[in-house]
Amino acid sequence: MRLDKYTKIAVIDISEHILLGLVSVSPLIVKDPVLFVLAAFFSVFPDIDHLIAARSFSIKQMLSLGRRPFLHSIPAVFLISLVVYLFSHDFLVTYISFITGLTHLVWDLCTGGVRLFYPLKKDFQLSQLVGFVLIFTFMILSFIIIQI
Repeated sequence: MRLDKYTKIAVIDISEHILLGLVSVSPLIVKDPVLFVLAAFFSVFPDIDHLIAARSFSIKQMLSLGRRPFLHSIPAVFLISLVVYLFSHDFLVTYISFITGLTHLVWDLCTGGVRLFYPLKKDFQLSQLVGFVLIFTFMILSFIIIQI
């Protein structure tokens, strides 16, 4: 089975987000399969806005939006984490949703522009080196959190 170029891009993007999200909270999820699955889910959750903005299940249309939609912003990550906390009342699950959401934004900042403070229209970018340093910092923070 041959995948078209848009499907390949989507698979690679999703894989990168899951891998980096899991790395960023790895100290917290290694012994708990439920937290592992939640971390993977929250690592890709911001991309649901591609589906909403494209109003289509077409991968080509989702990838052809021009810029990343509203869930790719710091206010959205805070809002999602707040909703997670209101439903779970669990600091660890909330922290995982927050850090994996930030990790998603960091990687997207390294691979193109992101409107970090949506609805403001300014796009931000980072180098991959800075992105990896931030993700490593999230992992160190997760090591600290597990000690508390």
